[in-house]
Parts: sequence; C-alpha cells; structure tokens
Amino acid sequence: MDGGGYQEEAVKKPRFKDVADGPEHERIAIIGRHAMAGQVVGFFVDDDAKADRYIEKLLRNHPQLEVTFRGRWAQANDAVLVKVALKKVVDTTH
Repeated sequence: MDGGGYQEEAVKKPRFKDVADGPEHERIAIIGRHAMAGQVVGFFVDDDAKADRYIEKLLRNHPQLEVTFRGRWAQANDAVLVKVALKKVVDTTH
C-alpha cells in the first residue's frame, strides 16, 4: 500500500564542511572546486570586505561561477552569507 497516494519525500539536508581553520587560499579553492562540480555553495565570512575579497578571487579563478545570493545572516551573528553556483547557460540557438 502506498498510504492513499501520499508518499513522503526524503528531506535533503545541505552538506556542511568546516574549512575555517585552513589558509584563505585553500578555503577559496575548496569553494570553487565544489561550485564547479555543479553544487550551490554557501559560505559565511565575518565582514563585507572579506566577502568582496572571496568573491573577487572566486570569479577571477572561475569565470563560469556567479554569486546567487549575498546578505547578512542574523542567525550567524550578522555574518555575511554568500552563495555561488555555475552560471545558467541559456541556449538561444533554437
């Protein structure tokens, strides 16, 4: 029986990887590698200047990426949350 047609979907929880202890260039490389693999990657930084620096380095090293979200996150002591992902490619040949 399927419970009257209702089937509970599995809830996907985002994976979390704490890379705060590594050097900045390694953290940026990890973020870029995961985003280039097709994952939406979110990361927290302490302030806007650091967010700007991370974004600049990520986009310079991976021009196929785009920032999909940037904003303050009150639940994380007002840290800056940035999300990056592969740019969506629109096929205009049709």
